[in-house]
Amino acid sequence: MKFKGEISSIKITTLFENKAGKENKVLGQHGISFFIEMTVNNEKHYLIFDTGQKSDTLLKNAELLDVNLKNSEMIFLSHCHYDHTGGLVGLLEFLNQDIVVTAHPEVFKEAYKEKDGKLYYVGIPDKDPEEKIVKNKGKLDFLKEPLEIMPGVMTTGEIHQKAVFPTKRVYKTSEGNYVEDTMKDDVSLMFNIKDKGILIITGCSHSGIIEIVEQSMNLAEGKNLYGIIGGFHLLNKKEDEVKDISKKLAKFNPKKLITGHCTGFDAMCILKQDFKEKFEDLYVGKIIEV
Repeated sequence: MKFKGEISSIKITTLFENKAGKENKVLGQHGISFFIEMTVNNEKHYLIFDTGQKSDTLLKNAELLDVNLKNSEMIFLSHCHYDHTGGLVGLLEFLNQDIVVTAHPEVFKEAYKEKDGKLYYVGIPDKDPEEKIVKNKGKLDFLKEPLEIMPGVMTTGEIHQKAVFPTKRVYKTSEGNYVEDTMKDDVSLMFNIKDKGILIITGCSHSGIIEIVEQSMNLAEGKNLYGIIGGFHLLNKKEDEVKDISKKLAKFNPKKLITGHCTGFDAMCILKQDFKEKFEDLYVGKIIEV
């Protein structure tokens, strides 16, 4: 697919992450949220990627980092899990303005994680979230297929070839049965940056970081990969598996690899060793500018 827009500059401010930077007394909490400011044809565009798990933390960090969330044109949700969607309703209440909320149509499923023989709910935490979103001026836009949702910004759509992760997740169907969750709603974003290439931002990469990059670059039709930002979900991977993933990532020759959240400390150490100065870790307050 060809991008209609081309981004001349981009600034990504990390509002929500597991750990906090030392500046501005920001708060670290398990989850991810980015505020993204872009310039396209001398016009500014603003996007919120995920909302973390608590709106009060998100809003406090935005205030401390001098981010004006009310500039936002769209909220994009990478998948249903609470640590990426829990702040949504509170954020909408704060914005109090019409805004598009883009996500996969399965974002409201009843998602669970199995641990020690028990099921724990890990989906959007609000009761009747769809009703609350609409009530608070959120305009839902459900997407399964790749689409350029803003100038120079394209969704990956559902990832067709998915990796297999050891953590079993299930969801409850409308018939009341529990089935394996194939994470169809795990969607990432691609940013077409002038003279640089494609920047990919992921939420948790439940579909597999290699699979996400492969699909993204196929969609990008011959463009180079500039970088990848977000969670890679490698925390339960064995060392040899992480090393294999690192080698596969290296073949795409990214100039930046910026990760944290669900990537896992051991995996991040391996990526740091392999990618050296190209590797950076995420934290609340981190700003990435291209």
